[in-house]
Amino acid sequence: MVTLDGKPLYPMRCSSTLSYELSESERELYDATTDYLLYIYNKAQILNRTASQLALAVFQRRLASSTWALLRSMERRVEKIDGIISKIEADEITEDQLQRMEIQQEEQARSSPELYSVPTDEAEPAEGMEQDEEEENKALGNMVASSLADLYYERDCVLELVKKARAVYESGCESKFEKLRDVIESPEYADEKLLIFTEHKDTLEYLADKIRRLLGNHDAVLTIKGGMPRDERHRAEEQFKQDKDVRVLVATD
Repeated sequence: MVTLDGKPLYPMRCSSTLSYELSESERELYDATTDYLLYIYNKAQILNRTASQLALAVFQRRLASSTWALLRSMERRVEKIDGIISKIEADEITEDQLQRMEIQQEEQARSSPELYSVPTDEAEPAEGMEQDEEEENKALGNMVASSLADLYYERDCVLELVKKARAVYESGCESKFEKLRDVIESPEYADEKLLIFTEHKDTLEYLADKIRRLLGNHDAVLTIKGGMPRDERHRAEEQFKQDKDVRVLVATD
């Protein structure tokens, strides 16, 4: 778009996609997580197919987001599984009731598909909670096991993923962040403010911490996330625009 005298109305925008290669340990984690997700989906084909599709979507998106987001999801999954195991071992629920729970989840998913759909970008976050957190809570609450043996097997699978994800995270080398580091440290952007969007709050907190350490200045990074009061979000936006010492704003999309 131009003005009446032909001058550009807006600054030129250049869009590019930055590619990166997964490390061997990241590839192993990716493949192992995919195998686990396929196990969930195949296990739930009969009793809980619709709800399992939600779990697949949630975990795949978090896997693509960051190792830290995946690690936190898998830790929460272990907690959910342990909770069900404890109830069965304490005779609070039976294996027959576990199967009925799966059937009820499926019936609910079929009768109320909006409860199990991936939200649109326009979806409003709940009070104090990201929209994707609501999704994940539903996904983590869905069980695809029909026996105590199934629960033990799934827990072993998830614990192995937790071990792999933690090893990648604690190595301090994540391929996607290394590509972001190149941008942040590039002389080309030395005088630029950077606005970074991510889908998950876990990844936002991970990025904010890593970038603060990289820049050596906690106050150089601000965050905005769903569930924040509107006035707090506006203050953060204005500080990012006006404060010359604030270089990076990380926000959930």
